[in-house]
Amino acid sequence: MNAYLLVILALCILSVFVFYKTKRFNHFWGVLMFILGLGALFLRLLVLGDYPLLGFFNPKTIYFSTLLIGIPSAAIILVVIYTKNFQRRINRFKKLLLPYILFGGLQQIFFFWIFTDTFYYLFRDIKITFLASVLFFCSIHFTKRSPIKKLWLLLGFFAIVNAWVYLIWRNIIPQLIVHGILGSVLYTEFINTDQIKRRLG
Repeated sequence: MNAYLLVILALCILSVFVFYKTKRFNHFWGVLMFILGLGALFLRLLVLGDYPLLGFFNPKTIYFSTLLIGIPSAAIILVVIYTKNFQRRINRFKKLLLPYILFGGLQQIFFFWIFTDTFYYLFRDIKITFLASVLFFCSIHFTKRSPIKKLWLLLGFFAIVNAWVYLIWRNIIPQLIVHGILGSVLYTEFINTDQIKRRLG
């Protein structure tokens, strides 16, 4: 086993435990979480030549990948944005949208290019990697403090679909685009607190 891959995997797992303790990104635990993530990214880039990205843009499957992720996401978004509650919070949504698109994209890169790729190259088993990828996604979103853990069925569905699109159809573009948009819509609708102030205030 490549020692770099073992270190990357350890940093990924450690970052989850640090995330549990992180209440604000600009305080100690939040800064440490980003340091761990950047360290894992740096090491992943070092071994990229020997262990290339499993998924990026696969022209053979990008159409079906986009449909599989895009149709349910669009349906949820269309249902939510016309609720009275969402309309009352439209200004909050506008503030969340760009940061969540950027942060959501970074999450997908972390989940797949760093964790999932590393796990696959260590164990060389696509089924175990698929399960590990889904569980890793859920470990971030199902914490006790997660304000959207009540949407566990929806989150579980997207964890499975996202991992499938990446590992089987070898695409990450739809996830990069949709994750942040859907997240900003759901946080606006279902969460009463201002997430930007909660994380950065």
